[in-house]
This record gives sequence, structure tokens and C-alpha cells, in this order.
Amino acid sequence: MSMRPSVLIASVVVFACVAVAGARASVGRATSTNSPALAGTYVLLAIDGHPIPYAPIDAGRPANAPPAPEVLAATLVVRPDGSFIMAMGYRRTVSGVERFQATPFTGTTTSDGAGFLARWDGAGANKLTFAGDTLIMDNEGVRFAYRKVR
Repeated sequence: MSMRPSVLIASVVVFACVAVAGARASVGRATSTNSPALAGTYVLLAIDGHPIPYAPIDAGRPANAPPAPEVLAATLVVRPDGSFIMAMGYRRTVSGVERFQATPFTGTTTSDGAGFLARWDGAGANKLTFAGDTLIMDNEGVRFAYRKVR
């Protein structure tokens, strides 16, 4: 199975962002109570059942808005202390020119009933649940499915 060059590039960029940002992300951060079962590295498989690459559709997006960026790859690393780093790689095509971006995010996780809650630094929170061996992150009704790789 071969990967399209743009997806391969985005995957490498996402991995590099996770590695660099992960080294700095939780300096001085308070730890949370977290199940060790959540700790690990996860890769994004699908968004709302669509395999990536995929451009999620926001129901509130105006019809004349520019196209949403296409998600090419994402890696989520949850540490045993509950802190996490997530990086997502995007592609946007503007006037026929592909532009790539990778954005790191950080936060903490806590147990929340039958699942977990991911609290993003400087932002809100999302529910995390397991469906078999797939981690589902619900972001305002958009479901991101991740598979644990280690």
C-alpha cells in the first residue's frame, strides 16, 4: 500500500510537531487522575466515519465561505499523568496551490463516568470514549476515531 506524497509529508510534519511540542508541553503542568488504559499514542483513522484525508463539514458554515481545510493526519499522545499533546496536519488548496499546516494542541485528561474528558489548554473540553479498540473524540457532534498504536 503506497501513500500519496502530500499525505506522507503531512504525516511526517504531524509526527515532528508532536515530538517537539511534546518535549515542552507539560512543563509545570498539574497532573490529573487518569486511567493508565488511556495512556498511549493514537493515530486518526476517520472523521464522522469518513477515512482521512477528509475535510469536515460544519453545519453552520456559510455557503460562500472558503472550503474547509482537509485533515491529512493526526497523532494524539496521552501520557500516564493524563497530560496530552495532539498535532493535526491540514491541506488547503488556494487557487490551485496546495498549502500545508500542522498545528499542535495540548491539555489534560480526566476520568468522566464511563469515559474520559479531554480539557484543551486555552479552549474547551471534549468527551473521549472507547468503541472496542477505537478511541472516539466527540467535538461538538463531529466524531474523530483514533486507533492506539502503542
